[in-house]
Amino acid sequence: MSPGTVVLIRFPFTSLETTKKRPALVLAGMLSLTQTIDAQDLEKDVETLFASLMSDDPLVSEEAREELLLLGRRASPALARHLQDKEAATRYVICDLLGQMSDAGVVPAVIERLKDEQSYMRSVRSAAARALGRLGDAKSAPALIEAVKKTEDADLQYEAAVALGVLRATEATDALVGLLSSDAKTYHEMLVAAAAAQALGRLKAEKAVPEIARLLDKSLREMPTDRSLAYYAARALERISGQTFGSLTQSDETRDAAIAKWKEWVAARGGEKKPTDGEKGGASK
Repeated sequence: MSPGTVVLIRFPFTSLETTKKRPALVLAGMLSLTQTIDAQDLEKDVETLFASLMSDDPLVSEEAREELLLLGRRASPALARHLQDKEAATRYVICDLLGQMSDAGVVPAVIERLKDEQSYMRSVRSAAARALGRLGDAKSAPALIEAVKKTEDADLQYEAAVALGVLRATEATDALVGLLSSDAKTYHEMLVAAAAAQALGRLKAEKAVPEIARLLDKSLREMPTDRSLAYYAARALERISGQTFGSLTQSDETRDAAIAKWKEWVAARGGEKKPTDGEKGGASK
């Protein structure tokens, strides 16, 4: 309702005397009507903003996106209806936006998009997986696990692995181990394996240690951080074991030395020499 709008409220069978005696009843009616009108206006606003969101003008689109994010959960039900749009670009953008609105009510609709094989830059289903991780509803974990098992879409595998780690979905351990390709040769395969290792570290998945350890020799690097697959393996082992063998981030030399110590630690688990206490650092944070 715009400022200055006059609302005439008429209550059937309500006399002026009743109005004087029961002002709370009149106020309640006024608030109810105002809320109804505001809800209708809001939905119209969301639809207008949605049209601007999909504009070819990047400035118009970004302005609409910012305002929709400010509206947050109030805008999400209307936006969720556009997950059925015929354009893959629309479904992708809406998945991404809903993931930032903290409305668990849209989770079932977003889960349905995990089956969406069409793409806009990247697959719609990868955007759905990313959104589910941000929404943080543990009930989405089974759908994410199922999606990982049935796809070779590297973007979906990556986003689902990140989401499952964020959700602390311990039931996803086996599925995540399946993404730890020690034969990773391409950049996409490296990213998927790194995301899976990070997720397993967050889950403190002790049973995954042997598979994670196989990545300690991998030098494929992520852009733009320049972190290797070996780095992500060592970081995961830190989180699982609760210990560290030196800084992985201070310098190339300390990182390489720490990774070498992790290789010794892994070997020691199989019966070989363990690093001495003096070689170990403090407990991992």
